[in-house]
Parts: sequence; C-alpha cells; structure tokens
Amino acid sequence: GSKMTKSNPHDEQLQKQKDAMPTPHRMTTSNGAPVPNKNAVLTAGRRGPMLMQDVVYMDEMAHFDRERIPERVVHAKGAGAHGYFEVTHDITKYCKADMFSKVGKQTPMFIRFSTVGGESGSADTARDPRGFAMKFYTDEGNWDLVGNNTPIFFIRDPILFPNFIHTQKRNPQTHLKDMNMMWDFFSLRPESTHQMMFLFSDRGTPYGYRFMNGYGSHTFKMVNAKGEPVYCKFHFKTNQGIKCLSASEAGRLTGEDPDFAIRDLFDSIERGDYPQWNLFIQVMSFDQAEKWKFNPFDVTKVWPHGEFPLIPVGKFVLNRNPQNYFAEVEQSAFCPAHVVPGIEFSPDKMLQGRLFSYTDTHFHRLGPNYIQLPINCPFRSRPHNTQRDGAACLYSQGGAPNYHPNSFNGPVDVASVKDSAWKVTGDVDRFNTHDDNNFDQPRDFWLKTLDEGHRTRLVENIVSTLKDCKPFIIDRALSNFKQVHPDMCEKAKKMIEKHRNAQPHYSLYLDLITGRRGYDATRLYEDLGRITQQFLTEECYEDLQLLHVANSRNINRESEGVTDFDASVYLRALDASGKLGNGIAGGQFMFGGDFKACRAINYQLPSRDRPFQLDSFRYYVNPMIATNRDRMACLPELMGLHSLILGVCLPASCSSLHLLDVLRPPGGIPSIIPNPICSLVKINDGVPQKHFAYFVVVY
Repeated sequence: GSKMTKSNPHDEQLQKQKDAMPTPHRMTTSNGAPVPNKNAVLTAGRRGPMLMQDVVYMDEMAHFDRERIPERVVHAKGAGAHGYFEVTHDITKYCKADMFSKVGKQTPMFIRFSTVGGESGSADTARDPRGFAMKFYTDEGNWDLVGNNTPIFFIRDPILFPNFIHTQKRNPQTHLKDMNMMWDFFSLRPESTHQMMFLFSDRGTPYGYRFMNGYGSHTFKMVNAKGEPVYCKFHFKTNQGIKCLSASEAGRLTGEDPDFAIRDLFDSIERGDYPQWNLFIQVMSFDQAEKWKFNPFDVTKVWPHGEFPLIPVGKFVLNRNPQNYFAEVEQSAFCPAHVVPGIEFSPDKMLQGRLFSYTDTHFHRLGPNYIQLPINCPFRSRPHNTQRDGAACLYSQGGAPNYHPNSFNGPVDVASVKDSAWKVTGDVDRFNTHDDNNFDQPRDFWLKTLDEGHRTRLVENIVSTLKDCKPFIIDRALSNFKQVHPDMCEKAKKMIEKHRNAQPHYSLYLDLITGRRGYDATRLYEDLGRITQQFLTEECYEDLQLLHVANSRNINRESEGVTDFDASVYLRALDASGKLGNGIAGGQFMFGGDFKACRAINYQLPSRDRPFQLDSFRYYVNPMIATNRDRMACLPELMGLHSLILGVCLPASCSSLHLLDVLRPPGGIPSIIPNPICSLVKINDGVPQKHFAYFVVVY
C-alpha cells in the first residue's frame, strides 16, 4: 500500500543496518585517516574564521559537490532488484546460448524498472511506458535485454527518437509539459497510433512494477548449435497477474505517494514475497519473414499469436534488494548491443539505432569504463581485450599486450562463435515509412482486445490530454482515430465537444446549505468560504468575492439586521479563461420582491466583505408579475447598464422558468444579458462570458 507505517519493511532499513553493525566503525576521511571531530570546522578561535588547512572539511565538501551524475535522458526514475533466471523448457533447437543450455540451469540477473519521460524526482505512477531492462550475468558474458512493458513502440525509425522524446518532456521556454507538442507529433506520425492506444488504455498506469508484463519489443535473431537462425521476440508474463491503476487512482498517488512503485517492489522482496515472471518466445523462420504480409522488423507492430504462438522458456525470480541504490540502480547501465553467442540482431531499424545510442549515453553518464563498475561487470566471464586506461579504470589487465595481433600470448579470436551469415540487398537511400500500414493492428486492438468499458476509458484518457490542444491538431488526431475505427473517432469527438461546451474549470453550481432553520447568519460567510475552497484553487478563491446569498424566508428584520434564516445557496461562477477576474463588486444587482430583505442580507455582512453596496441595488422587475409590458417599460434602464448583472433576488415560489423570463428579453428586442446566461438549469447555450458570476437570493 501507499501508507507509510512502521510495519512496512522499508521503514526498518536503518534498524536492520544497526543490528548488522553492533559496533560502529571509526569515522575516516576518504583516504582512510581517522577524524577526531566531524561536528565542527577548524577555526582560528571560537569565533574566528575557517582555516584553509581544514582538509577534513574540504574532503567532505569536494566529494559532496560531485555526488550527482547526469541523470538518464530517458528512464530517469527507476527501481531495481537482483534475482535469477531458470530454464524450465528446452529451446536448444532454436538457440545455442549457454544460459538456455539445459533445463534447471540458473543464471544470476539484475533488473531495472522505470518510467520514461519524467525526471528522477517525478512520480512513478504517471501515464507513461515502463522500462523493463534486464542484465543476465551468463558464463559467456553479460546479455542485456532492454525492453519495455509494451510489445510495441511509437516509432519505427531511430532518427525520430530524439524528437519524439522531446515531445514527452518539457517545453524549452515554459519548462512545462506541453500537450500540443505531444499530440502534434502523434498526429503527424500515425505509426505511433498503436503504442499511443496502449499507453492511454488501462495498461498505461500499471499498479507498480510487479503487476505488468515485459517485452523485448524488437525482433531478434536466435542461432542454434548448427548455425541455423530464426527470428524471435521475447515476452515476460507476470505471475502476479495484470493489475492497473485507474486514471483517478494514478493521479491521487502522484500527489500522495510519488514513489509508490519503488516502495511496492522493495517491500514485497523484503517480506519474502518474491515477484516472478515467465519467459516465452515467438519464433519466425527466415522464409516466413520473407513472405509475411507486413514488415516483421517493424517495432510498431506485433506478431499475431495465432500464427506465431508463445513458446515457454523459463522464469525469473527477484529475491534480493540492492544494498545501495546509487551504486546498483543509478549506475546500472544496459545496452542492447550486449549479446552473447546464440543471440543476434535483426534488421529492425530501431534496434539498430539503439546499438549505438545506449553505449554512447553510458560513456557520457558514467565514463569509458562504466562496464567495470560492479553492477555492470561480466563477473562470470572475465574480459580479455586490448581496451586500456581511461577515467576510473578498475581492471587494467596487467601487462598483457594492448595490441592485436601479437606474438606474446595475448587473447585470440574464437572462430566457433562467429555470427550467422545473412544476405542484404537493396538501394542505399533514406526510406520514409510514414504510411506503412499504420491502422490495421490498432483496429484489432480496438475491436478484439478492448471491451466497451476499456474503449470508453481509453478515449476518456486520450481526451483528457487532447481536449485543450490547438484545433488543427485535434482535427488531425481525430482523422487518425477515424482510420482506426469510426466509433473511436466519434467517441473522442463527442467528449471533446462536451468539454468545449462545458463550464470552465472553476465553474460551480453548489447547493451548500439547505433548509436549516435557526441558522446563525454570522456563520454564512465563513461556511461559504470554507466549502467553496474545497472546489477552487487558492488563486481563484482570492478573486471570488461574491459568496453572499441566502434564503430569507424566515428573516427576522429587527433593526434591519438578519439574526437567523434558512439558507439555500446557488452559485454559478463562469469564466471562459478558466479564472475569475479581479473581483466583480462593481456590477449591478437585479432583484424582484422585498427590498428590505435584500438590503438586510447585504448589510449583515462585514463592510469589507460586501460585494454590493446599497447604491448597486436597483428595483427592475418583480418576476411573479413579469409581463412583456413590464419588461418593455423597464427596458431603457436595462439597456443603460454598463456592467454585468450579477444576481437576481426572487421569491422562493418562483421557478427557473420565471427566472428565464426575467433574464431573456421579449422577442425582437436585443438580449440584455449575455446569451449563455439564460437560466440556472441550462447555461451552455453559448460561450460563457468572462468575469460573470451569478447569484440568486431566494426569500
């Protein structure tokens, strides 16, 4: 759960550390020298200045200033765990990799889960793909399978990757997430539709990291001991079952427990509830790939399970938490280029692009010897090569020759593990795959994978980010949705239109206090403010100086003051820009009925809080006897108003239809009050006017 209590394993970490270390170590500097006093700097006298010879302070601060390294440009927020992989089914007819050599063989591994677009301090419950990066420490070297929790991706050409990631991060000027950027890209690159639909489905907000599947996503190649290759895809199915957060739950956790997924994984392993996943592969022959109806190396598409069924391979179990997050999770580095004999690359363009970019970013973040760090090093297969030196070199290979070939027993080639041969033909060019069958599989996802409830939630989640984008971007996105399925387009279009016609974000229609006799009038303002603050941001509430209305049916008019009354409050605050202006106290107040009652309500409020002074009150129309003749009689005065009419005072027996008669002029006469302000019940006949608030005083 997200509640942090003393019973949670993560709260016991320090106590466990103390129990494991009953006697404290001596405090030392970084060079191992003991420190006599770590609580005060070295000064000339009790009140004197510091001395430059305080090497203890300098040692401490110099290291502190360099504690942080560049965070990952993507997948910055993550969690990690150690475990093991175990073979449960024989696949040696497909793959000669040593880790698959026999049933029951176990291989140690490390995994890092992550979100993609957010910074290292962002919430791990955000709607975002999840990284699913695995490092297997095999006897033949480390194999990194750097996947996601989705079997597909947004793009199929790696040159688009930096641009795509920019749209998922922050606007370069505002430093805010920008939905126009994101949907502009999605709508211009329709190959993103399949992954976009997965992202905005329930699967886009998994319940932590334990309750989601993992995928290699790309097409890889497996080669057996005879040198016979096949293409393959990797699938990791969670044994915990699929469990997702609703959009509202994810939003709540973003504020209440932004580290929910990290906490859930850590606590589960500490409790001994070790999460497990089963590995399956799909296999496609070279002949099938040549004849298949679409490009089998396109990472925006899946291989249908009917034609290419899942083949069981093994399982992995996570049974140990990292001892130090920075050393083992932050410094862990995964690269798709790190494969072992029996696993090779396919012509998948996105995979080919990642072979370079991952190593390059690790050089930037961690340095040229990042693979020598304990979490990254191939400790079961000692490296022997001609790579030498560089920053933070931990393994220098002694005096072995640093060139090849040589005559002094340096490392030699291993001919038996040469890559499989494959043929490449075609003209050299830059081929744009913008329109390569982008909608067939999204249509299958819509019709066959999702039920009606999932479809509705998918569109709701999409519209929540698309609704405020530029109209031309919305239109382009709707055009793509229509190519998926007309129903998807229609659902999205209706929801967007509903949003356009809906009340602005800060609009309210509240019935706060109903039918309470003997209500203390002095509490009215306090109660209205308290209740309204639950619905408004502080910024908007500061401008909302209009909360003074009441049911005055039982008003005691002693000294023209109000001592008690039944209160029923109706407030409509409309603001097309999403925020009220700087007060509306200068407006007019239109009422019908008892002038004294209205004046009493006005004067019972503290003077500093009165929204309407007495001279703002004008007697226009008694709605109970309102006729066209009466309205015509007062029309000149109504037409002379220069500020918005703020409210209406009417008897309790008056219906909303009577109110409509007051606010709507007779036929043929120009509208006095802005068109959308037509009744309490129906307010959306037009665009709400800016800085308009609506009061009704029922007496």
